[in-house]
Amino acid sequence: MTALPLRHPALTEIDWSQWIDLRDAAKRLGESEGHLRRRAKDDLAARYLAMQGRGAAGTGKSRWFVARALDIRLIDGRTGDLHQSPDVSNIPRAKLAQAFARVACVEAMREVRSEAQRAGTPESGWMPQLLRALHEEHAGLKISRSSLFNWDAAYRTPMDLLKLVDRRGRSPKGGADDAAWRAFEDLFLDDRQPSIKSCWSRAAEIAEAEGWTWCTYSTCQRQLHDRIAQEKQMRHREPDRWRKTMQPYIAQDPEAWSAGECWVGDHKQMDMWCRMQTGALVRPWLTAWQDWRTRRIVGWCLSTSPNSSTILAALRHGLLDEANGGGPAVVWIDNGKDYDAWTFHGQTKSQRLGTVDLAVDETEAGGLFHLLGIEAHWSLAYNPNGKSRMERWFRNLEAFHKSFPTYTGRSVDTRPESLVRVLDSPHMAPTFDHVKRRLTAHINGHNANADHQIADLADDGQKLSPDDAMANWRTVRRVMADDSVLELLLQTWSKPTTVGRNGITITVSGRTLSYGAMATELTPFKARFKADRKPVRVSYDPDDLRWLNVYDERWQFVCRATLNEHGGLHGTDAISREHVAKLQKEKATYARSLKHQAEHYATEYETTGESLARIAAADHRPDDPHEPNEAVLKVVQTPLDGESKYAQAAQFRQAVGGEYDEDLDGGLPEIDDTYAGHNQSQSDDELDDFDFGEAASAYGSGGTSGGASGWGGEDDDDPITAYQRGEL
Repeated sequence: MTALPLRHPALTEIDWSQWIDLRDAAKRLGESEGHLRRRAKDDLAARYLAMQGRGAAGTGKSRWFVARALDIRLIDGRTGDLHQSPDVSNIPRAKLAQAFARVACVEAMREVRSEAQRAGTPESGWMPQLLRALHEEHAGLKISRSSLFNWDAAYRTPMDLLKLVDRRGRSPKGGADDAAWRAFEDLFLDDRQPSIKSCWSRAAEIAEAEGWTWCTYSTCQRQLHDRIAQEKQMRHREPDRWRKTMQPYIAQDPEAWSAGECWVGDHKQMDMWCRMQTGALVRPWLTAWQDWRTRRIVGWCLSTSPNSSTILAALRHGLLDEANGGGPAVVWIDNGKDYDAWTFHGQTKSQRLGTVDLAVDETEAGGLFHLLGIEAHWSLAYNPNGKSRMERWFRNLEAFHKSFPTYTGRSVDTRPESLVRVLDSPHMAPTFDHVKRRLTAHINGHNANADHQIADLADDGQKLSPDDAMANWRTVRRVMADDSVLELLLQTWSKPTTVGRNGITITVSGRTLSYGAMATELTPFKARFKADRKPVRVSYDPDDLRWLNVYDERWQFVCRATLNEHGGLHGTDAISREHVAKLQKEKATYARSLKHQAEHYATEYETTGESLARIAAADHRPDDPHEPNEAVLKVVQTPLDGESKYAQAAQFRQAVGGEYDEDLDGGLPEIDDTYAGHNQSQSDDELDDFDFGEAASAYGSGGTSGGASGWGGEDDDDPITAYQRGEL
């Protein structure tokens, strides 16, 4: 019910009681302020149902006012209150639906009754047909003539909806206090997903302790979704599922990247089993790159497990395909450990996610993406929406998986019962090569398919296949400035390693291989201690492991190292000897490359000790008798020193044939003065000066006279010979 003011408010004195502020009007009408303001400018002001002013006080800024005559809900008092929308938040969903069904029955009866009154048709002519139609439309609602008239009498305004709610049983609140429901909500909204029963029991204990009223368990179950929105439940109890299915997302601009400019890469384990040549059953992994704009699968690789090599193989497949225009400028890749490998970025994940160091050498942290001139971006961890187009294509592989008898289902709930029987008979599983051939055809068919519902993959209303879109929309063809970069890409790169005693050792597919044991180019990279060895980078062809390329820290080529050979080949003795001789020759050649010939190789040299003795002798000088010694040593004669002198004299006397006279108090017998010129009466000091060696020499040479005959003649024996004959 609306009415127009009789005259324009500018021509008369304004009765502000007939006007309401636009903000309050928007709340009563259930509209947004912006929407009502636009209505006021575009329509209501021209009909004198809206105007701008400062209000009854005439102060403040000018604002919009709406005439109360616009809607009955804007009228103050009971009349306006009755036409407000009722608060139905505490009414159970089933009873609210029943009340709205009763309103629909009342409105249908009023319409039929009005037409019958105009036509003069009695009630008996239209009521039975009305009841049959209402019973068909509202099968679960009990409808009779009396109930229709009762509902009609009760429902006059929107607020009267509450009168049509079935009041039987408990109250709309279920007899529970809001505080008790809040306690239940705090317990229930937990990602550990506690059961309703456990949360209800705990809430009952809290309510009893706090003196709150709490509902029964059946009422809690019935009112759960009305009290707590289902999206809110999922947000807190299943956050991952909520992010994937219900969280709002920002729509991606289809023109953000041009055709061929950005590639997206990811892994996917296929929902099927296949058989390897060894007979083992595996679930293969698909590594794929997809062009973001055209959704073309530009490169892919099927393997038993994803790793850096499979990613490289898929990237190589895409770069070597002429239809892809030479490769992307940007790649959008997963945040997993395989796509985050050192091979592509020259850094480990911890280095990349750590604090950025602006002093890092770009050459050191380049990696293959740097060499290829490709800018890399990473998706948020555990967020598939960052690669939504690739994830969508992975979901479309479901039809391909289901075409095999070894389909596993997307989860345990969708696993076919026949899978157990098929796996018990491995011969029924397709081979890995067979799956790869079929997948090739499937991907080629996807790239050539123009029968799709992708709105942004069309040109002038004509649907395009990914192949056609790539061919028509690609505007840039990227080429390598140096073809050797592509040759590098054809190789598989390992982390920096060091050169050991037997060359470079790497592990490929579980096999440990050594290269370059006899390569002299690797000599500068060897050292006794591992900490002193300079690292090298190596690349190899996984299909030809007979050699690998070696580069230094600055990506400068060092050499091509061949696989180390083992001695003792199987075969004839001649072949084995020839092979061993060849290896020995290589070993000798390597040793000669390190040989150094000194100029004085055979020259005799003195030891360190001899050098020190020579230096000490050169520095020694005799003491000057005119200069006092700095240190005077006191000589003390021990009894043993005297005994040694007498014993030495006695031995000399016996040697010359003299007899020892024991009667002389232990002294010496007389010795001919010719020999020594001394006798027993000589003092110890004089005895010290007697040279027994000189006397013995004189005696033995025949220079004696007096009472003893000397040795030394031609016919005389020396004392030793005579002693040996027993003559002495």
